Amino acid sequence: MNSVYKAHRDFHAAWRTRYRKPRTQPEPVEVTNCRNYFFVQLDRLFNELAKYEENFFNGKPEAIDAILNFLEVDIPAFRCGYAKEKFFRRLKSLPLNSIQEKRILDLAYKLCQTNTYRREFRDLVRLTIKLADKEFVERIESLRKNSGGKVKFKSELLLDTIRNNRKDLL
Repeated sequence: MNSVYKAHRDFHAAWRTRYRKPRTQPEPVEVTNCRNYFFVQLDRLFNELAKYEENFFNGKPEAIDAILNFLEVDIPAFRCGYAKEKFFRRLKSLPLNSIQEKRILDLAYKLCQTNTYRREFRDLVRLTIKLADKEFVERIESLRKNSGGKVKFKSELLLDTIRNNRKDLL
């Protein structure tokens, strides 16, 4: 997963520095090579995830940990968001141990701190309804008070969703 993340970062760096306007010129070879390497790494990642999917959907703890590893690495690439949505939705109905629950809450907090908003965030928010505790709500509340922009928006969204569905955490 880290190799996919690095390949994605390298491709975007090559794109930004080597491929300037006008776009009528042919793409530089370095950009093409970085893109192709990234696609190879992305295919490897999804082939690896496919090995864990059946066990994950059956609730096997080691497969859940492997999928959580994937969810924790933020790769903003095609297909990753859709896969994350699917996994977040399924995690709501799987038996999780306390370490796995903590990892998911830490991931939600980490994603709240970023200035990006991706489609899978809503499914993560819905998952936190089940897992949230008072300490997590206090952390998100502190983040909301001390931030602005998208971070504040995401924190408010998370807090509102939890509070609307968990009256015990008011």
